[in-house]
Amino acid sequence: MARRTMAERKRRTAEREQRRDTLLVLLSRMQRGALLDAERPLLQAHVEAELSDADELRSTVAGQQTLIQRQAAQLDAAHAAIEETEREHGRAEIRCATAEQRAADLAEQLRMYRAAYGPDGLARAGRIRDAYDRARRLSAVWRQAPDAVVQSAGYELDAVLDNAPTTPTPEPQQ
Repeated sequence: MARRTMAERKRRTAEREQRRDTLLVLLSRMQRGALLDAERPLLQAHVEAELSDADELRSTVAGQQTLIQRQAAQLDAAHAAIEETEREHGRAEIRCATAEQRAADLAEQLRMYRAAYGPDGLARAGRIRDAYDRARRLSAVWRQAPDAVVQSAGYELDAVLDNAPTTPTPEPQQ
């Protein structure tokens, strides 16, 4: 679609108004039967020009409608993306709250280990906790990976860790 300058628009508007005024005069003369043979080609030229302008206008309108439809589709896609992002944000908040609760539970569990198993048990619990923490950090890295398979492995590792025993087996006291 060609963009027109203001001067060109004004010129075309003036031509169109002059052509319409002339058309009205010629049509009036034709109705009265006073149209001269020399005026017939002028009448035909003006009618053809009006038809051409009407066709061009219809084409421009169709192009604008296509553009509006395309932009509406883009807007719909943007709304859908925003809604999905909001849903994902909600799921992330839930996962974060769950992780915070798990951390609090683990801290309480560690306090109980220290009280129940003494220094040797605490060392074993520390090694178990270190291994557990390394596995949790690894799963967090995997969940952030761009590859969906690696992300899935991170979530599966979390599930395994959620069900893994984190308490040492008490050794008999001597």
